[in-house]
Amino acid sequence: MTLSEILQKTRWRLDDNVQPYLWPDEELTAYVNDSVWQLCRECLIIEDALSEVCTIPVVANTYMYDIDSRIVHVKRVKLLEGATILSPNSEGALDLLAAGWQGHSGTPTDYILDMPGKRLSLYPIPDTNYTLNLTVYRVPLTLLSTERINEEPELDHTLHRVLIDGILCRAYEKSAYDATHRQNAIRHKVLWNQTIEALKKLKKGVGRLLLTNGYEMKTVGKCAYAPGEDTSEGI
Repeated sequence: MTLSEILQKTRWRLDDNVQPYLWPDEELTAYVNDSVWQLCRECLIIEDALSEVCTIPVVANTYMYDIDSRIVHVKRVKLLEGATILSPNSEGALDLLAAGWQGHSGTPTDYILDMPGKRLSLYPIPDTNYTLNLTVYRVPLTLLSTERINEEPELDHTLHRVLIDGILCRAYEKSAYDATHRQNAIRHKVLWNQTIEALKKLKKGVGRLLLTNGYEMKTVGKCAYAPGEDTSEGI
């Protein structure tokens, strides 16, 4: 679905179809982006080895490199020269196994990852220039915007509909002083969290995701996705 279609379906569920809107398009779009990013951060949805964030030029005698802030998990690190897969390591392990490792140089064989600091260090210190290719999970490269209303989220189409609960729980929280809206916020947050947990389990190869309102069901592989809100089952 395009952003325009997602906003339309969300407004129908919110009963907010007449201007002036209680939830402006810009606000709902922010909730769409928040929901997409949460899916990508917690469920590792977007795997990538081809975009610009996956390439790091390595300079001789420089061992520490920043990784793009949009990367949430590094799956594999490879030297393009020789197609060598580097091994994950830690400072503690190198202290035990390679005394004085901070002064070693040569072709990198290992990497140390600091995800909170978004940095990657190489061991041994590169003796010449190389190129790293990362296989990563990341969030979208760009945010959706009302200025590009016909763009789609950078997610598989089967996941577009499950965003709605994430958007609705955020929207209803805005007006939680209203008892009905407060209950709706709680209900959609429960459904949204069930979806997140189900997708995490699917990522591990176990369980299934079932969301249905009795009207439409779409199945992809082991996963069953649908546009509704009544049940989230499985696992």
